[in-house]
Amino acid sequence: MVLPFLSIYLTDQLSFGFREAGIAMSVFGIGSLIGTYLGGKLADISGYYEAMFWSLITGGLMFFAFLWASSFIMVCLVILLAASFGEAYRPAMMASIAIYSKDENRTRSIALIRLAINLGYALGPAIGGLLAAGVGYNSLFIIDGMTCLMAGFLLKATLKEKSKSSQAKENEKVLPDELPPWRDREYIVFLIACTLCALVFMQLFYTAPVYFKNNLSLDEDIIGILLAVNAFIIAVIEMPIIRSLENRWNPVILITFGCALFALSYLFMAPWQLITTAIVYIIFITFGEIFSFPYANQLAMELSQKRRAEYLAYFSMSFSIAHILAPSLGLSIAESMGFSFLWGASGILSLFVCVLFYFSGSKLLARRK
Repeated sequence: MVLPFLSIYLTDQLSFGFREAGIAMSVFGIGSLIGTYLGGKLADISGYYEAMFWSLITGGLMFFAFLWASSFIMVCLVILLAASFGEAYRPAMMASIAIYSKDENRTRSIALIRLAINLGYALGPAIGGLLAAGVGYNSLFIIDGMTCLMAGFLLKATLKEKSKSSQAKENEKVLPDELPPWRDREYIVFLIACTLCALVFMQLFYTAPVYFKNNLSLDEDIIGILLAVNAFIIAVIEMPIIRSLENRWNPVILITFGCALFALSYLFMAPWQLITTAIVYIIFITFGEIFSFPYANQLAMELSQKRRAEYLAYFSMSFSIAHILAPSLGLSIAESMGFSFLWGASGILSLFVCVLFYFSGSKLLARRK
């Protein structure tokens, strides 16, 4: 609910310049990087369940601090803490799939988690846009904080914690020659491709809302609906697509195809400043997300067993690095070169990432087999 409107909040409500807003949003990426790394380490040590619960609670509490942050330094500090606590949830959540689902269902389990996330995201921007336009931005921070706290207590109330022996039993399957992620060269190249792909994709959240408001003259409620279309499409069709493609197509081909759709989405939007091109952009980038991210996540998950949370933490960290770079680079390029140049450059970068994904992913897939 907050993230899609944070760049607008910083530039419109707090009167930050594009560069200041970009730096503040990059701080979210730094916090995300810290959180995902520590979350992965703690999940392997203390268990996935506790890591998920405390991340939700502490991350939710930090959203309330936005109500008192107005200076540049205070806003950056609150963003850093909110991201550090909140993003620790992700590697623990994804690694817990190994405990809560069967091996043959893992791709669909990932898709099911993404379905749950995107059901929330289908409502979040739409409701957030209406609240921001009608009530004010403070309501976003209050409601988002409350939903995080509710999610934490719901986890405790409804999900049975698996014993630590279950996690230990899963870890015992590790091969003797298993590498830690920082020494796995093929995996590092794959992570570079993931970082660049995420860097392109995250313009949807950081620079596209500013473009929609300033260049297309759209209000926050319309911007929220546009972003909700992304989540709604994923919520409705990602699971059927994953189910129909599972074990039938090479996942590396699907990841590469998804990144190619990212390229098409940006190259189509670059020449024209029209609402119709914005709609086409949302549709293309959404299908790119459907084909690329679940299979990239699955590949990262299956490369390790004992170090699964750590491998997934590094996978999440690639997105965190993109969170750091995407807003500062995107908004700076948009301010100095224009949005059309930014969209064109994003499309060209996506084509390069297609090649990188194909070769690095193929090596990892061969090793997995």
